[in-house]
Amino acid sequence: MKETTRQLFDRAADAIEAADILLTNDKADFAAGRAYYAMFYTAEALLNEKGFKFGKHGSVIAVYGQHFSKTKELDPKFHRWLLTSFDQRQIGDYAFDPDVGKDVVVRFCFVPGGRLGHGAWLPPLFSRVPSTNGVTNSRI
Repeated sequence: MKETTRQLFDRAADAIEAADILLTNDKADFAAGRAYYAMFYTAEALLNEKGFKFGKHGSVIAVYGQHFSKTKELDPKFHRWLLTSFDQRQIGDYAFDPDVGKDVVVRFCFVPGGRLGHGAWLPPLFSRVPSTNGVTNSRI
């Protein structure tokens, strides 16, 4: 696995942790942004392994859809979730009176049963990604 990929997976884990802290403090609107970034960093990591690098969110989302959703290499629902979470992030970050429900964020960041984890979105390999110091990443 490429070093940049590992770093992106670490960022995704940090984003989930931040979403959990924000949810605990009833800040679902801001947690939505962190949930989106967990998915965004994961999509970037997967694309990075295929040699793609982008500077814009729209490019990452579109090319993820082409290379993972359209080909069914990964379940197409993940691409829909990425698009939905992007919209929720926009609402949470920019609306004057955001109405982002906690349930929306939990759906993207938590495994069934409510335990913080990689959620259905993040690929199963995420919990087994070696960290930069060679220790398996067990933060999620």
